Amino acid sequence: MTWTVLHIIAYAISGAFVALQAKYSFIGIFVLGLTTSYGGSIIHNIVLDILVSNIWERQTLLVVLVTLTTILFVKTAWISSLSACGVLPANKSRITPPPTQLNMEARIIIPRSHDEALR
Repeated sequence: MTWTVLHIIAYAISGAFVALQAKYSFIGIFVLGLTTSYGGSIIHNIVLDILVSNIWERQTLLVVLVTLTTILFVKTAWISSLSACGVLPANKSRITPPPTQLNMEARIIIPRSHDEALR
């Protein structure tokens, strides 16, 4: 059982790294990690000539999967709700800079040559 869990973790990490390299969203990373972990486990069982249905008989893995998924999505929804209300600071990537920090400089066009200035 321990080696099976380690295989599932390894497949999930490899799927998550592929999704990170492809710049998927958070949900895409989660789905690809989940898909590769269960797909890798199915291939592992086929190669070792174990029934594929044994994956679904392990109730502990299913309970862990459901629990982690619930915590993950409830936590992100909770944090985003508190950020929207102003209780928590917003994500740094979503904060727009104040107008004084934006590029508000006057654009001065300097001609390259005297001929361009005459045009």
